[in-house]
This record gives sequence, C-alpha cells and structure tokens, in this order.
Amino acid sequence: MTWGSVPKGRKGLTINWRAESFPPRAPRCAVITDGFYEWRGPKEARQPYWFHHSDHALVLLAGLWKWQQLPEGSVTQVFVVLTTRANTVMAPIHDRMPVVLDESQVDTWMNPATSEAVARSFLRSACDDWLVADKASQLVNSAKNDGPELLAGLLD
Repeated sequence: MTWGSVPKGRKGLTINWRAESFPPRAPRCAVITDGFYEWRGPKEARQPYWFHHSDHALVLLAGLWKWQQLPEGSVTQVFVVLTTRANTVMAPIHDRMPVVLDESQVDTWMNPATSEAVARSFLRSACDDWLVADKASQLVNSAKNDGPELLAGLLD
C-alpha cells in the first residue's frame, strides 16, 4: 500500500485523518511501524522527535485504506493514519498524535463486522506509558534520507 490519498475534487495528498470524523464503514487497517516522527520549533530550525515503544517493540497505528485510481489510470491501494488529541508525552511537541492500537485490539479493529461503537472506542490517545520521545537526527527532515543513521545512538 501507499501512504496517502488524494481526495476527489481536492489537490494535495492526505496522509492523516482526524479520528473525530472517522467514517465507520471505511475499510480499516493497522499500520505496522517502529515509531513515528513529529517536529517542534520554528520552520527554519525544527527539531525532529522519534516516538516509539521504550522496548523498541513494533507500534501499531489505526488506519483506513481504499483502492484509488491514479491519474494515469492504474489502481492502487492507499492508506491514511487516524489521529487524535495528544497524550501528555506528545503534547509538548504537537497537539495531535496517531491512534496507537494495543496488539490485542488489532483483529477487532480490522474486522468489518466490528460495531461502530467498539471501533470508535479505540480512537483515543495512547496511554502515557506506551511511548517515549527521543530527539532524532536532522537527517529525517528530508524524505531522501532513509537508514540507520536517522536514529543513530537511539537504538543502543
């Protein structure tokens, strides 16, 4: 799948969707990652932070997916990450954060038979002890960079 969707009649890529406007019939997915970045500070000197589990376990984010036709006519699968209000770990950096699922919630979240009420119950801030924030390298400020050097010193 490709991260980001271009909504009909709009320009630009949507990568996140506010959980408050969660469309209950949309196909749901779990985005498996080792963490995510958020930035703080003025644009010309933004400091990236890596949010992750302290034991470096995988982070499971609540997402939505769909088939999308591309401008050249082909069709691909795309996804967006659902966001909610920040917990106390995220709040000093940003006012919103991805919805982080507990591993025990994933099957229920992705099951299309799950009721809207149950699905909505997962769309809340992560527990404060689920994630830690570490300063990351300025190299993450460019999508051209990808490798272990982005987290140098953080995985020891």
